[in-house]
Amino acid sequence: MEQTPNYRRYKILLLVLTGVVFIWGVIGALDITRIPYPGYTLSPDASRVTLVRAGGPAEQAGIRVGDTVTQLNGIPISDLATLTERGRPAINSDGSLSVKRGATEQTLTFKYAQQPLVDIITGPGFLTLTGLAFLILGLMVYLKNPTRLSTSFCILSLLFAVALFNAPYLASSLPRRLIGAILTMLFAILLAVLLNYCLDFPSTKTIMIRRPWLRQAIYLIAGAWGIMLATITITTPHMWGRRMMILSIINGLIIGGYLLLSVISVIHSYIKASAEDRRATGLNFMLLGLVIGFGPILLAILLHTFIPHMADLPGERFYIMTMLAILSFAKTS
Repeated sequence: MEQTPNYRRYKILLLVLTGVVFIWGVIGALDITRIPYPGYTLSPDASRVTLVRAGGPAEQAGIRVGDTVTQLNGIPISDLATLTERGRPAINSDGSLSVKRGATEQTLTFKYAQQPLVDIITGPGFLTLTGLAFLILGLMVYLKNPTRLSTSFCILSLLFAVALFNAPYLASSLPRRLIGAILTMLFAILLAVLLNYCLDFPSTKTIMIRRPWLRQAIYLIAGAWGIMLATITITTPHMWGRRMMILSIINGLIIGGYLLLSVISVIHSYIKASAEDRRATGLNFMLLGLVIGFGPILLAILLHTFIPHMADLPGERFYIMTMLAILSFAKTS
């Protein structure tokens, strides 16, 4: 007879990991108010201005939506090594953006400001609180009933917390790149674990039983993508326009694809389940949480992937706040 795995044996490990991630989040939270505010947003390939905030430094400098970017603070945007080496500008320091408008190129200067309170609250502040909620709830669900799904949910929550917490800033370039590479790999693992969790809930999908190699493929594809981004983060190669565009498209397809497949997997489970099974397994909560949590983000990712230089969608900077709905996963674990 096959022995049932004892998931309680992971208790100490998960407690230690939760403590480490919590400390990481606290250190990162203390740095939030030091993040400079330029008042503009660039396209995923960093070649075009897609948003200029009213009253911000960029607007005052004359930067416009649609400007083609050639240099950031005097450094060509293709020179990833120098941009990474220089690091984060300080608040009240001078900044510049060299842009092309038609045949004319000009350099527009501004001063980096402190983030508006609304940006702190709806941006890194909200993400930190959401990450903390994931961290606490994931551990509580596991400790209450250590099962395969609750253990997976706890691991998923740890990864979500790491992804959502503001990473502490390091002045030295090499440690900053190494940590960036590690965080990139953890994010890739997060996508794979999320899809794997959705395919296993409330029971393993038939396609996964008949084709077990698909589970390996989920992790291999995400892992290869993570290794590629980690390598770019560490080596900082020259990134000209076409290469940046290709990388942006790959990122959008991988992230959007994994999120979309996760949503489709839960929808499939919902359709196949009876009304009683939906109530018993919490599928109603899970589907609602997944659609609300990822729907707006998924829409933005896919649109920006296929229309790289489009302006931000209305209220796009608030879309990340919908991720709080994913905590409904706790009701299903």
